[in-house]
Amino acid sequence: MENKTIWIMNHYAGHMFFDQSGRHYWFAKYLSRAGWKVKVFCANVVSDDTKSKHFESDELYIEQQDNKESIEFIFVKARTYDGNGIQRVMNMIDFYRNIKKTVNVYIKHYGKPDIILASSVHPLTLVAGIQLAQKMKIHCICEVRDLWPEAIVAYSSRIKRSSLIAKVMYAGEKWIYKKAACVIFTQEGGPQYVIDQKWTDID
Repeated sequence: MENKTIWIMNHYAGHMFFDQSGRHYWFAKYLSRAGWKVKVFCANVVSDDTKSKHFESDELYIEQQDNKESIEFIFVKARTYDGNGIQRVMNMIDFYRNIKKTVNVYIKHYGKPDIILASSVHPLTLVAGIQLAQKMKIHCICEVRDLWPEAIVAYSSRIKRSSLIAKVMYAGEKWIYKKAACVIFTQEGGPQYVIDQKWTDID
């Protein structure tokens, strides 16, 4: 059987390259051993939540191969930031825009993958994964590691559940769940959350 190809998209997987460990590093490791061709797409900015470091380059992306398991990482250009202010939000938007450009380049060089695994924390990675999968007519699995906007609404006084911005974000979240080929929740209670939201039209 011909080897299958999977592209893993995780904005924050860069630290896994340096640590040579972590969820998607291990996914890539064992999928590769099972005969899959794996590429991990992440931002070129690696944050420890207070400061960020990055691969400096004017290029759209940088290719690096892990020297332990030979896992291919593609570091997508995004701006640096400190803390959790507007520059971090712009960093997320940079990644969303540039991963789509990067994948379009990769399709020309390597052809399309068989499947995409797009992982949050923030939902723009999931949106990019779905949009790219739709364009290539393949499936996108969405892995939800944090509930947006629920985590913000529940634990922050800045955004009210009844506000327009919250309603727009909830609509976007529902769109992700509806358009994904399937959804993986890494935390307990994900399916019940969907039921509680009364999103009964999601298969």
